[in-house]
Amino acid sequence: MSEKSKSENSDPFAPIIQISDLMMKSWADVLSQTATSPIFAQSMGEQMQGFMEGTKLIRQQMKTSMEQTLKQMNVPSREQIVGLAERLTHVEMRVDDIEAKVDESLDLLRAIRKSMNSEQ
Repeated sequence: MSEKSKSENSDPFAPIIQISDLMMKSWADVLSQTATSPIFAQSMGEQMQGFMEGTKLIRQQMKTSMEQTLKQMNVPSREQIVGLAERLTHVEMRVDDIEAKVDESLDLLRAIRKSMNSEQ
């Protein structure tokens, strides 16, 4: 006997490995066909929709619970902070407008003073 045939015959796990490879290939083919079928896609879509609806309900409950907890702790809610930030932005814009008008008034006063000084 040659060494090659001895090594093939001496490996007791070779048939098990071959069977395992065949089983994995057949399972891969079946799962591939299943995953590409429209029925499977529809089923996954329905399951995902149910999951998303459940998640939405949980998020709403958590939001309500957190709002109540924050209110009891006298901590402002997100909406209150956003509203305050918007009001602060409006105040900053008004201050900028007033500052621009003051600068304009000062420029006019300087021009008047300069013209009065030049007339004298």
